[in-house]
Amino acid sequence: MSRRPGAWWKWFALGAALVVIALAWVTSAVLALERSEFQARADARRQEVLRLALWRMDSWLGPRLAREAARPYFEYLSYYPQERAYTRMLTPIDEGAVLTPSPLLTFREPIITLHFQIDAQGRLSSPQVPTSNHRDLAESTVLTSEQILGCNTVLDRIAHLIHLDDLRARVIDAESALAMTPEPPPAQVFQMQEDVGADYQKAQINWSNIEQVKRAARSIESNEAYQAGAQQLDASPPRQTADIGSLAPPPVFTKSDAVHVGPFVPLWVGDAASQPELIYLRSIRAGGQQHLQGFLVDWPRLRATLIEEVADLMPEADVVPRLDVGDDGDAAPLVNLATVPAGVQGVPAIAASAAGLTPTRLALVIVWAVVLLALSVGGMMLHASLLYGRRRSDFASAVTHELRTPLTTFRLYSEMLADDMVPDAARRREYLETLRSESSRLARLVENVLAYARLEEGRQHTSPQPVKVQALLDEIGPLLQRQCNEHGMQLSLSSELGPEQVVHVDRDSVSRILTNLVDNACKYANGNDPRRIDLLLKRGGDRVLICVRDHGPGIDGETARRLFAPFQRGKRATKEASAGVGLGLALCRSLARDMGGDLRLDPATMRGQGACFVLEVPIHPPAA
Repeated sequence: MSRRPGAWWKWFALGAALVVIALAWVTSAVLALERSEFQARADARRQEVLRLALWRMDSWLGPRLAREAARPYFEYLSYYPQERAYTRMLTPIDEGAVLTPSPLLTFREPIITLHFQIDAQGRLSSPQVPTSNHRDLAESTVLTSEQILGCNTVLDRIAHLIHLDDLRARVIDAESALAMTPEPPPAQVFQMQEDVGADYQKAQINWSNIEQVKRAARSIESNEAYQAGAQQLDASPPRQTADIGSLAPPPVFTKSDAVHVGPFVPLWVGDAASQPELIYLRSIRAGGQQHLQGFLVDWPRLRATLIEEVADLMPEADVVPRLDVGDDGDAAPLVNLATVPAGVQGVPAIAASAAGLTPTRLALVIVWAVVLLALSVGGMMLHASLLYGRRRSDFASAVTHELRTPLTTFRLYSEMLADDMVPDAARRREYLETLRSESSRLARLVENVLAYARLEEGRQHTSPQPVKVQALLDEIGPLLQRQCNEHGMQLSLSSELGPEQVVHVDRDSVSRILTNLVDNACKYANGNDPRRIDLLLKRGGDRVLICVRDHGPGIDGETARRLFAPFQRGKRATKEASAGVGLGLALCRSLARDMGGDLRLDPATMRGQGACFVLEVPIHPPAA
C-alpha cells in the first residue's frame, strides 16, 4: 500500500465522488417531493378557503332565492280575491267579494329592488305598482303615492332594459338546459355540493328540484282563487295598457287552464355601454301562452354584501358578473357561485414552501453531515494508514541501516582479532572498546524497538515507586556523565529541590528517558559552543520538572510539531545521516505518561538557542 499511495487516493476520490453524487440526487428528489407536498397543501388550503367563502355567499343568498321560488304566482297581483271567506256570524261571502293584499305590495328586501311580471301580450306590470281602484286602495291603506311613483320609476327602467323576444328565448334555453341535465343519484348530491367550481346551471338543479315541489303544492291550492279574482278584474273598468314599459293588469287564466310554474333563471340584461342589471325570471305557462314573473336585483348592494361575508377569509375578494355564460355552459376562468351568475376572483395566494429548517431539511442536513464526516474520517484514516506504512518502511530501512553498521564492525574487528592481525596491544584494546561501544549501541536500539512494540500492544507496564530525588540523581548522574564524556561534552547538574524531596516514578523509565534525551543532545549539539548539557531539577506545581537543555542549533517549528510522532526524525538528523530510527522521543513520552508524568519541548528555547526538553514526574504522594 505504501508503494502506490496515489492509486489509493484515486480510488478513495472516486468512491467519495460517487457517494456525493448519489446523495445529491437523493437530496434533489427529496426536496422536490417536499416542494410538491407543500404545493399540494397550499392548493388544498386555497381550495378550503375558497369552498368556505363560496359556501358563505351561497348560504346567505340561497334562503332568499328559495323564498322567492316558493312564492305563489298569484302574489304577483297587487290584490287577489279570497277563495273562501266568512263573516263573524260564519255567513259565507261570495267568491271574489273579498280581496287579499299581496305580500309583495309592502315587500322590502335590500337586494330585491322590484317584482314584476310580463303577460303573453308583452305588457309589463308590478304588484308594487297597483293600478285602477287597487292603487286607490293601496294609497289609502299601506302605501304612499311617493312609494308608488318610486316603484313605477324602477318599472320604467326595467322596461328599457329588457327585450321581450330575447328574454323569452333565453328563459326557454335555460329551462331546456336544466331539463336535459340528468339528476344525480342521491349518493352524488353531496359531491355536487362540494364542487364549488361547477357551472351555475348545473348547480341550479338541486335548488330548483326542491323548490318546485313547494311551488306545486301551493299552486294547486291557490289556482282556483287566482282564476276567480282574474275574472272579477276583467269586469272592472280597463286602465291604460301598452307594450313593455306601461302599466297593465295581470294575465287572466280560465278555470280549465293547467298552470305550470318554472324555476327561476338568473339573467344579465342591459346594453354593453351601461352597467348590466341582474334579474331572476320564471315562466308561467297556461293555455299555450307563456307569462314571465321575476324580480330585479340591486347588484351593487348584493355584490358588496357578498364581499363583506368573506372579508375575513379573502380580504381582496371581488365578485364580478358572468356575462359570457353560453348555452353550453362554457365560462370564463373564474370560480362560479351556485346561486348567482357571477364569479369570484382575488383568492389569496398561500405560500407553497416553508421557511426555515423543516424536518425533511433537518434530516438531509444530518445525513450530509454524517456522510461528509464519514468521508473525512475515511480520508484521515487512509492518510494515517499510508503515512504509517511509509513510516514503517522508513523505520525498517533505518533499523536495517542501524543494524548493518555495528554488525559490519563486529564482523570486521572480530575477524581481525581472531586471525591475530592486530599485534599491537593498544590497537587491540581500541578495537575491543569499539566492539563494546557498538554492542551497547546495538543493545539500546533493540531495546527501544522492543519497548515501543510492547507499548503499542499494551504490554509495557511501569511500576512507579516513591524515590528520593537525590538517590535518583546519584544513580543516574554517573551514567549520564559518562555518556557526555564519550561525545566530548560536559554535563552541568543543578537542583532547586531539597534533599528529602520524594517523587513517584519508575527508576528504569526515568533512566531510559534521561539517557535518550542526553544522547540526542550529544548527537545534535556536538560541535556548538559551549559544549555543555544542562540538567536542572525544579518544582512545578504538584510535579518535579527535570529539564535537559543543550546549546545546539535548536528545533524549528515544523519539526517541533511532529517531534514526538513515531519514526519521525529532525531535518538536520536526516541531512547529516545521524544514527537513529526516530523512536526515542516517542518512546520517552509514552514511558513518561505511563507513570503519570509527561515529556514536552519547552517552546521558550525554540529560537535558535538550543533545545530544552522537560520531563514532568509526579511528587509522592501522587495527586488524585
